[in-house]
Amino acid sequence: MPSYLPPSFSRLGGPGKFGIGLLCVTVLAAGCVSGGDSTEDSDDQGGKGGQSNGGKNVEGNEVFATTSTSSLKYGNSLSFGAYPVQRVQDGVLVMQMRATNQDSENDIRFSQILAGEGSNTTAAGLMLIDTQNAKAYEPLTSGSSEECVCSDWKGQEVLAPGDSVDFSVAFPSPPEDIDKVTIATFATPDIIDVPIIDGSVDDEIPSDLNDPSIVPLSAYQDEAGGEVSREEGSEETRIMLSSDVLFDLNESELTDGAAETLESVAKEIDESGATEVSIDGYTDSSGNDSINVPLSKERAETVLKELEDLVTTADVSFTAEGHGSEDPVGDNDTEEGRQKNRRVTVSFPK
Repeated sequence: MPSYLPPSFSRLGGPGKFGIGLLCVTVLAAGCVSGGDSTEDSDDQGGKGGQSNGGKNVEGNEVFATTSTSSLKYGNSLSFGAYPVQRVQDGVLVMQMRATNQDSENDIRFSQILAGEGSNTTAAGLMLIDTQNAKAYEPLTSGSSEECVCSDWKGQEVLAPGDSVDFSVAFPSPPEDIDKVTIATFATPDIIDVPIIDGSVDDEIPSDLNDPSIVPLSAYQDEAGGEVSREEGSEETRIMLSSDVLFDLNESELTDGAAETLESVAKEIDESGATEVSIDGYTDSSGNDSINVPLSKERAETVLKELEDLVTTADVSFTAEGHGSEDPVGDNDTEEGRQKNRRVTVSFPK
């Protein structure tokens, strides 16, 4: 079989987290695209661009499918090409993509858009979806710092017109009978039916891989029209609350509408029996972190005080931190993405 050689692997970036926006992987709704289709932008697609395999041979060293970003900042100027995913060794897949500046005049600064919670110049925020078994596969990590096993394009962030950069991410491998997956990002429509082939890479996969993170799709829930979302891990529950519901603009006092939401969270903490609760505040990238970090911390502390009053379990320890615009879960170049990033996350062990 042919080998689709990715750039060198580096230990950069943290594991990506997709707590929201995975409707396309369970039902192939509008906005999800496959290598066999070609889709034009239209108003009812929300600017999400299209995808085509351009008649290329999947078995050759060619891109399987391309799609443009859903970012309002870049629009169709930034495109992504997905190669067939390679099964390179037992338990490991390597996904390779190519980002291309299609603009004929302007440079594009290509960073953060695929990073998730990882380094800005990695694709640590991507996921592979096994729709047949309803599983979501997060990037593999290595070492005690749980750094993403993925390539880094640091130094190549600025794409001149017509320039491209290739990048790769290693994932846990689905069962042998699975021959196609969906690539899910928060910067593009989902790329579906990407074939899995046997392959190889020049660089060694790290030997100190951590246990893979494979999550049932049912664990990713988006509730109340996006106002509350959650991640259910094997050891921890993370509930992400929209700051737009909890607070007024640039304020850290709770709105009247916050009470019902926090009462529900407090009840869940009580039912879990957790004795430690972490509360983390985040903002979007608007403004600067000299304002965003203190605001996010104040909001986290406000939620902490309210939960302390609402939780009835004795001896629960609460901590609050503010992170400003760090660790985005959405694309800060879109209003939808910025709204997702303005959040307070409540985490507690199961």
